[in-house]
Amino acid sequence: MAQKKISVVSYTNSKPFLLGLEKYKNDLDINISLDNPAECAMKLRSASASIGLVPVYAMKDIPNAAIISDYGIAAKGSVSSVLLVSDVPLESIRQIYLDYQSRTSVALLKILACEFWNINVKYLDAMIGFEDRVRSNTAALIIGDRALEYRKKYKFTYDLSQEWYNYTSLPFVFARWVSISAFTEDFEKQFNAALKYGVENRMDILNEQRKLSLFNKDLITDYINNKIKYYIDDEMRSGMELFLQKSENLSAVPQD
Repeated sequence: MAQKKISVVSYTNSKPFLLGLEKYKNDLDINISLDNPAECAMKLRSASASIGLVPVYAMKDIPNAAIISDYGIAAKGSVSSVLLVSDVPLESIRQIYLDYQSRTSVALLKILACEFWNINVKYLDAMIGFEDRVRSNTAALIIGDRALEYRKKYKFTYDLSQEWYNYTSLPFVFARWVSISAFTEDFEKQFNAALKYGVENRMDILNEQRKLSLFNKDLITDYINNKIKYYIDDEMRSGMELFLQKSENLSAVPQD
């Protein structure tokens, strides 16, 4: 039987999942690829992977998508890695570059701009290096490790997960584990055991010198131990359902 292909987001917040999946890799008979969130969704949509950590907004466009785990990527309040950055206050922003790596964050930004901040802005397609184009009344949505890296570069930063919580009093779910194939009950139990192992031992990733060279140890400790919520409980499901409901009324969001 061919190995099962799994797409894992390459960001720091997914490292605990990768830790567990690597430990159980042989038992699960899986082949792991590291991708950005948009690529994860694309691989499931094209059936080039059978399981992926998929942005929640992209799930509706994946044929036969089914959530197979109570684990995911979420936050209750500040997350630090999904930021609107600007050199001017929110009310002075006139245009925003949209990060191309996840349309879930793009949809969240548009909901907040329309319903909570009440600002009317022009949205710009981003390209590599767009982080350096923030100036005057032009802002940018930056996600993932780049947000952690660039967070202090700009005069104003708005944490979208915190803003969502301020607006709704609910957590925000960014990604869920999704499958497009039917697997045995035993496989799903093993898969979730691998995720659980990684989450419970997530502080082990601090030993990765490669990451410590990019980020302050205290920052990563707080990020993966406090900011990111890995178990999706009922309150988080409510936040996810509300987001998906609100996102139905959005104008076109670029496809992952």
